[in-house]
Amino acid sequence: MDARRALALLFCLLSLSLAQIDETAAGRGDRSRRNGDVTHGQALISADRAATIAGSATGGRVLDIRLTGGKQPQYRVKVLLDGKRVRNLSVDAQSGAILR
Repeated sequence: MDARRALALLFCLLSLSLAQIDETAAGRGDRSRRNGDVTHGQALISADRAATIAGSATGGRVLDIRLTGGKQPQYRVKVLLDGKRVRNLSVDAQSGAILR
């Protein structure tokens, strides 16, 4: 395989990987919009960042995350603890602070 073909193949694989990541992120955003959430143009942390914050704070595995709107947009995060218990947290969508 010549260098041009190898480079073209690498570019195609990278493009497909990025497209898949974009589809995953768009799916999360679409789910939030279907729930009627409004962010009013505020700078928000990403759902992945909110999931990382919740997982780190609890030591659990994130099962679900949803963005809710209102005066204080927040992510509702469902976390599995010890493989048995489920805990629900709220993460401020602007600051990343755990609300409850």
